[in-house]
Amino acid sequence: MTEREDDRRLVESILTVSDQVASSRLVNKYHEPLLQFITGRIGNETEAEDLLQETFAKVFNGLHTFNPRYAFSTWIYNIADHSCIDYLRKTGRTNGLEKTASLQEGSLAVCFPEENGDSEMEHCVENPRELMDLLPQKYQKVFALRYLESKKYRQIAEEACLPMGTVKTYLFRAKAVLNAKAKKSDREDA
Repeated sequence: MTEREDDRRLVESILTVSDQVASSRLVNKYHEPLLQFITGRIGNETEAEDLLQETFAKVFNGLHTFNPRYAFSTWIYNIADHSCIDYLRKTGRTNGLEKTASLQEGSLAVCFPEENGDSEMEHCVENPRELMDLLPQKYQKVFALRYLESKKYRQIAEEACLPMGTVKTYLFRAKAVLNAKAKKSDREDA
């Protein structure tokens, strides 16, 4: 069973029979990755814990709106991201927000260095979760683990059961695809 199918079954179980065990499994599965994601976005682990609880409350209150045609992980990360953006706006801490999120509701950006390796010349890809669907399946998991869950290469290799070199290659190719899509979109907007 794939991770996506497992999430879908957990959600169905929670919605149909209010399964507390399924609820606990869902929270346990996403607690650490979401905490890392939120902490990385706002820079304070204590505040991140509060936002994590708020995120889970929003998830369970809105679970009936989840569309199972899409990945649950995408949905839950979007909720967490919106909570972070709202928090940063409320606290007036928008410095750096423009690097990771546009001020338009629902937009998220991941910034990659340009292919020449110049970290001063980075290209930001908006809505990487939506663009992930355009990536070949084999790149999607490593991309999500690296850029949505902030995992290190070694952790990705272990979790995806891939050699480290393959992880690096997949990430490089995924970034190239997303950069090309973003540049094409930029040209079309101009």
